[in-house]
Amino acid sequence: MMQQYERIKSSHRDKILFFRLGDFYEMFKTDAKEASRVLGLTLTARNGIPMCGIPFHAASSYIPKLLEAGKKVAICEQTKMPEGGKGIAERQVVEILTPGTVFDEEFLKTGDHNFIASFSASESDPGRLSFSCIDVSTGNLILNSFASADMKSGLLRELARYNPREILIQETLFQSYPWLNQELGRSSLIINRFPDWHYSGSNGYGLLCDIMSLQNLKSYGLEPSNPELDSLSPLLQYVEENAGRKIRHINSLRVVQDDDHMLIDNNSQKNLELIRNTSDGSENQSLFTIINQTRTSMGRRLLKQWILEPLVDVSEIRRRQDFVELLYHDQLLLNRCRDILGKALDLPRLSARVAMEKAHPKDMKAIQNSLHSQLNLYELLHHSPLAEIFNAGSIPELKRAADMIGDAILDDPPTQINEGGIIRRGYDALVDELTDTESNAQDLLDAYLAREKELSGIGNLKIKFNKVVGYFLEVSKAQVKNIPCHFEPRQSLVNADRYTTAELQELAQRISSSRDQRMQREQELFIQLRNKVGEQLPVLQEAGEILAALDCIQSFAYQATLKGYTRPEMIEKQLMEIQGGGIRWWKHFWKTPPLFPTTPGSAETATIIFISSPVRIWPEKVRSCGKTP
Repeated sequence: MMQQYERIKSSHRDKILFFRLGDFYEMFKTDAKEASRVLGLTLTARNGIPMCGIPFHAASSYIPKLLEAGKKVAICEQTKMPEGGKGIAERQVVEILTPGTVFDEEFLKTGDHNFIASFSASESDPGRLSFSCIDVSTGNLILNSFASADMKSGLLRELARYNPREILIQETLFQSYPWLNQELGRSSLIINRFPDWHYSGSNGYGLLCDIMSLQNLKSYGLEPSNPELDSLSPLLQYVEENAGRKIRHINSLRVVQDDDHMLIDNNSQKNLELIRNTSDGSENQSLFTIINQTRTSMGRRLLKQWILEPLVDVSEIRRRQDFVELLYHDQLLLNRCRDILGKALDLPRLSARVAMEKAHPKDMKAIQNSLHSQLNLYELLHHSPLAEIFNAGSIPELKRAADMIGDAILDDPPTQINEGGIIRRGYDALVDELTDTESNAQDLLDAYLAREKELSGIGNLKIKFNKVVGYFLEVSKAQVKNIPCHFEPRQSLVNADRYTTAELQELAQRISSSRDQRMQREQELFIQLRNKVGEQLPVLQEAGEILAALDCIQSFAYQATLKGYTRPEMIEKQLMEIQGGGIRWWKHFWKTPPLFPTTPGSAETATIIFISSPVRIWPEKVRSCGKTP
């Protein structure tokens, strides 16, 4: 067995190998030492080989801890048992989990993207560097490039903006830029080095066209020679190799244009505490925490993106403000939106699991509920200016998808697809028939027992069941002398004996066969349904984007209501005047009033005045302006 282990481990040297042995995942040698340290397991040894293990059914509780510690995990399962029960079971790695490529819910942080990035020199433009990143759990792909002269600031800015869990870097960059090792070594980022031959813009272009089922990417402004594509090929290949299948759910492709958004460098992001504070690196007391009133995980992720990538187009800013103001002035509408959004689940991640054939029955019901939220919001808002956020043409498709799920799946299905109890009555005639056979099993058993009691004269004869023996007839010791000749002994206990008969075995087989057939049929129907819903993937992902945008808009409106914020007037002049400006700030954090002067009133309404008289700020003076009162 250890020879088999060593053979499999040799292909996964950089991963902790979960080696299936019966009901446990065992780890050996250096894997055992590392896993026991991270997971707090007892390290033992057999024949001098260090080892530790976990129950296979508890793996989902342990794997997130390893991923959080920056480890990769390879799941090795028993794929075929030896004939006759003798010999070594066949095993193979069926899944690879790394911090940047997971998409199962239990391994992800609900309100954060889970990006994996790739970075390389540009093959087509020697003066530029290529940066790409993908969140496999949502299907978001981002492409960017920047000048080689700005490499350090550009890379650190992108890493701070997208906060990837892993990064793939072209090997020769470490030789050309020695500071890379030191700078990246300060973080918990997993670094994967790839040889130069992995990087090709044309390969990345072809892979992306194939994944998105497009002949070309002209609609995204991309040609094979674009420097943004040079880092993409190894990224897509790495993700697919770890997933063990093709990825088909990249429908949100964004090519970053510097003139669309304000570029905020790494140090400014930190010092302004936009997403995380400077004291402990958490989100507490950050700008995001102060203004976040989102109701969904997807809205939370989008709000972070909006904070890190502020709009610079005044018309777009005003458009967003108009939407916020509409809800701000209609509190009934605002509260209704919040109620509906509160029932929506993480549609982008649910859609990704459908595409990767990982969605279970509860996931499908979550998709149905989220689609109902989208449909209810459209019904609520389609006569208002907010209607332009929706794609009215996709509404019938969303309704069909929601109805398709609702018609097939029970309201409270199990998580596993092989346990049955998934399909609603009336959806499939065979499932109904097999269910009826199971439901009538007790009646059949009762009728059989009554006949045997009458034939044998044993009044206290009973039919019982356990997983070892199956169905059996139980006779007390006092009645053993009366058993009929067709009773076949099964088990002898202290106070009773257990028997079976040919008729009971046939009846048990019918009941068991019906259950097995029903569970198999339900699994087949569920997979068919999941595939049909997967055909609507672009529509589902678009619905997730719409829900996220509406969530951010209502968050701004609700926060403005709570804190008394007012709408700023956007102007395109290069002269800024502030008169009587003030900001409510301290009360978000401090339990007692600040010591410096505040406006008259109680502590609950105190406001720090940071400008006490009219101020004019000319363009050449803007950089010297501080932010303290």
